[in-house]
Amino acid sequence: MNAFCPNCEKDTEQKFVDKVEEINIRGEMIPIHMEYYQCEECGEDFEIPRPDYDPLDAVYREFRSRKGMAQPEEIKKFRKELRLTQKELSEILGIGIATLNRYENGALQSEAHDQA
Repeated sequence: MNAFCPNCEKDTEQKFVDKVEEINIRGEMIPIHMEYYQCEECGEDFEIPRPDYDPLDAVYREFRSRKGMAQPEEIKKFRKELRLTQKELSEILGIGIATLNRYENGALQSEAHDQA
């Protein structure tokens, strides 16, 4: 496939690469499925934009699963079942509201915060 390479600054032949890579998350190697194009001229890799798949989110979900940690939607569901706002739950847990918001939106929580 021909496409524009921002590294070469011209149209070049690009090959599709589909492989499993390992990413280190807090000392644990997590395999992740990656798809990208590689310029045949300079070797530069280019991610394929996919709104339905976020590799980092997939890695975090696998890490949480391995460690028995809550997923973002579970944290949000728990808070809503208690009929609490983010501010109220963050005060109960002793963490910042911004921190709780990040966890509900996919940031990887610490194991200590997960236990709370």
